[in-house]
Amino acid sequence: MPVDMTEEEKEEVYEEFVEYDLNRDGLIDAEEIISVLKNMKKPDFIKFFTKVDLNSSGTISFSEYMIFVNSN
Repeated sequence: MPVDMTEEEKEEVYEEFVEYDLNRDGLIDAEEIISVLKNMKKPDFIKFFTKVDLNSSGTISFSEYMIFVNSN
């Protein structure tokens, strides 16, 4: 997990992550994030999801999400 974020920033990112994690399993799968990002075109979404899913598991862990957020 990135260390150059304040605890407050980490908490904000976590709250956003939990919004996407609809089944509360600690992972974001494509269906969950699609429901949040409905207006994004599919090719753009696939590019986004692939960029965030660092281990190509088909899900996004909180650690992967934090790395993505911290890099943007």
